[in-house]
Amino acid sequence: MIYFHLSRHVQVNDVLIRNAPYYHVVFDDCEFVSMQDAEIFVDIWGQLSLHQLFGTDFEPVEYGQYSLEVPIFPLNTDGIDIWA
Repeated sequence: MIYFHLSRHVQVNDVLIRNAPYYHVVFDDCEFVSMQDAEIFVDIWGQLSLHQLFGTDFEPVEYGQYSLEVPIFPLNTDGIDIWA
């Protein structure tokens, strides 16, 4: 959704990002970056219900003492990526 490349003195304030189709925020080879009051939201259950309607395979995943059925689809849960 938001991508900065070779940027200096970047300031991002008061941002709300919902269900980005790919990365949410990327700082690629940037200097002096400040990000404040940002909210990044991924509606996992909404995406799950869509994939259930259109058919999705699930795989079991052990999480501590629990066994969960996790959908196999490209779920975007990236928040902020910093690349050098």
